[in-house]
Order: sequence, then C-alpha cells, then structure tokens
Amino acid sequence: MKTAVDLAALTRQRTWDKDVVLWKGPIETLRARLGAKNTVELDLLDVVPPDFDPAADNRESEDEFRRALENRLRSIEAIRTGPQVLVVRNAPLLARFGVGARPFYDWHAGSQRMTILAVEGFGTEMTFPPEAEYDACYLS
Repeated sequence: MKTAVDLAALTRQRTWDKDVVLWKGPIETLRARLGAKNTVELDLLDVVPPDFDPAADNRESEDEFRRALENRLRSIEAIRTGPQVLVVRNAPLLARFGVGARPFYDWHAGSQRMTILAVEGFGTEMTFPPEAEYDACYLS
C-alpha cells in the first residue's frame, strides 16, 4: 500500500508502467493530489444499463455493462492526446457486474495512461479479504 504522497510522485514521472491504482477516500482529495494532470473522469453509474433490474438475469446485465464500459474506454482512448489519468468513480460496481480491472489494463494503462479506481465513502469497519491490507491513510 502506498500513501497519497506516493501517488503524487507516481503521477510526476515521465512515463508510467501499466498502472491501475485503487484510491480509497474522497474524490476531491484525489483531484487535489492530481493537480493539473490531464484527467478524465468516468462515473460507472453512467455505464449501468438504463433498464438494469437487480432481480433479473445477471449474465445479460453483466455482458451489457462490460460492452458499454469497453465502448466508453475505446472512445476515451480515441480522443486522448498525451499522458492521461482516468479517474473511475463508483469502482465497486466493477465487482457487482463481475468485470474487475481487466478492461482498464486493456484500454487505459500504459506508459502514457494511468487508471485510478476510486472507492469513496465506506467505513473503517469494513472487512477485507486476507490478501488486502487496510489503512485509512493509504492507497494501493
């Protein structure tokens, strides 16, 4: 796990590795840390199918969500000029739709592109799996 200061140092590098970063905390704090970097925000609530029914067949909804997400990422990449940070809001929806971080590695991670998956507003009492460390002052 790295601190917000580490994130600032990472974004100052000339090039990035295939970085997909998990940010836990307020989006406003993240924006302040990113400063004047070329940033695009993608709210996953905008990707959820408009007729989504949580009680319906999940496979169809998951496929539709995945296609819509990949189309959004494709369109973001098509207009990108130079280094760019993609901030993804409501990142827990990736788990709800069974997508994970793979599309971001495929479409928006590289030497000139970084993705930050933002998780806002959960309590410190949240239970994490054993392979994940939690510290309210850090990001991973």
